[in-house]
Amino acid sequence: MPHFTQTKAGYQVLIKDRRQVTMTLYEQLKGAGVPLDNHESDLYALANETSKQIIMSHRNWQNTTTFRSQIDGKIWYDIPFAYQPFWEHVQKLAMKKSGQ
Repeated sequence: MPHFTQTKAGYQVLIKDRRQVTMTLYEQLKGAGVPLDNHESDLYALANETSKQIIMSHRNWQNTTTFRSQIDGKIWYDIPFAYQPFWEHVQKLAMKKSGQ
């Protein structure tokens, strides 16, 4: 049965079949059901108690800012460079370009 634990560096770790799998901030927020959005590589997370707790426990939380959405009027976190699918896409393009 998988379960989660917190490391000293603030990463949430999934323990599955006796293996540790470190989760990214994106994966932690998504797994917690926090509404997410993005602009290119920047991750937006709806500000609530769950997202606050996850972000504040992350080692790079100091780079996080907030903004009020012009669309829904709610407060969102802006986390630079944390939208993982963007970086996965960049990696695929680089691999394709290099012929791998």
